[in-house]
Amino acid sequence: MTFIESTRQTIQQTNFIPYVQGQPAFIEMARAGYLATIWLRFKGKLNCTHPSKTSYTPAPLAPYTLINRLQVVINGNQTVWSTSGVGAYLQNITNAINYVMDQPGNSAAPFSVGTAVSAAGADNDVIFTLKLNVSINDRDTIGLIQLQNDATALKVQVEAAGPGALMTDTDITSTLSGVWEILTETFTIPAEPENRPVLAFLHQVIEQGYPINNNGVNSQLLQRGNTYRRLINFLQLNGQPADALERLSLTYNQTTTHYDMFGSSFKVLQRERYGRDLPAGAYVWDLTYQGIPNMPGNRRDLIDSSRISELMQRVTVADSAVLGANNNRLSIVSDQLVRINPSV
Repeated sequence: MTFIESTRQTIQQTNFIPYVQGQPAFIEMARAGYLATIWLRFKGKLNCTHPSKTSYTPAPLAPYTLINRLQVVINGNQTVWSTSGVGAYLQNITNAINYVMDQPGNSAAPFSVGTAVSAAGADNDVIFTLKLNVSINDRDTIGLIQLQNDATALKVQVEAAGPGALMTDTDITSTLSGVWEILTETFTIPAEPENRPVLAFLHQVIEQGYPINNNGVNSQLLQRGNTYRRLINFLQLNGQPADALERLSLTYNQTTTHYDMFGSSFKVLQRERYGRDLPAGAYVWDLTYQGIPNMPGNRRDLIDSSRISELMQRVTVADSAVLGANNNRLSIVSDQLVRINPSV
């Protein structure tokens, strides 16, 4: 028998993580089965007070701005996931065609964000969900984490911002209460060792920030050692998302450039691939794409950075773009495979 014939999917609610402003809050996952997916759903109430205003203006990419840092960590030192809420949101959009989890619908359970303000204080729902794909996708076993052993302790941790992160208004008195609901997908471990998957890679999603120092060319030296599946660039100038990159390139070993594109070409490919426009400031090198987002048929276009001496990205910021003072930043969400079994 194979693994898919010998295992059983399990989807279960786990404990809540309380909403705590400005400091990490976490839970440890139960040691059962192979972990494939974590869904993080925030359910809260936002109360907004102002003498005359009747609504607030949402911050760009709110409500995902409520998460400063979202982490999944094994044994306190092996990071599986470490992004902002916005970084996790961008990962979610690029894992799907026609992503709709950021839109209101007939049910408020997936997504609902109110903007009401009153002199007496108006209550608003704040509800949104993020999916952390621990394994690379819904089909493959690559990235599964075996929780069912004494040597593995896995923690999910959220460092949340205050309610002001949800809005651009600075003169509204606001309070926020809520919880993070955790839903997990695991798979049972087959009784026969020969039917268990070979866990050769850890799937890692990491967000790092790089300063934008000037108009024109800015370079980012990317970390080597792992295999890159996707690089999501997110540009902020003067603290705001900005579609201001005229050109991007990826160069190996200083002289080999397989990828060199106008910023406008990214927008064309992104709409074709994901069925919608990505948020302003997003430019994605999607090395997994072979007709369906995040469902590769093979590893043809992935970049094994352990086999090259240097991996450099260069981005050209438009001369017409207006930079701020110390608030110009390029965030890069890297989706990587980390080899943990050298023999495979």
